[in-house]
Amino acid sequence: MPFPPGVSGNPNGRPKTGESVAEYTRQFLEANNNEKRDKILTRAYDAAVDKEIEESDAERWARFLFNRAYGQPKEVIEGTIETTYAVTPRKKDQDE
Repeated sequence: MPFPPGVSGNPNGRPKTGESVAEYTRQFLEANNNEKRDKILTRAYDAAVDKEIEESDAERWARFLFNRAYGQPKEVIEGTIETTYAVTPRKKDQDE
């Protein structure tokens, strides 16, 4: 039997399944020593900007943690798209 208009079939919403990975990771990073977190960020930053430095496992894990906690950085992609449209005239009797 369908629900009447304006009445939700699930008024309480989706059940909570626990803490999200992002929230857990944010709490973990914020609870740990700031000096260690800053060291991780510095190593990851240095590897990102200096192409001479080979990324280590620690830096890959740092990127993994921060991407999970705060989301991957947004990338801007610029470009142009050229397209051609084909226009087909309608017959007069099709307009009605």
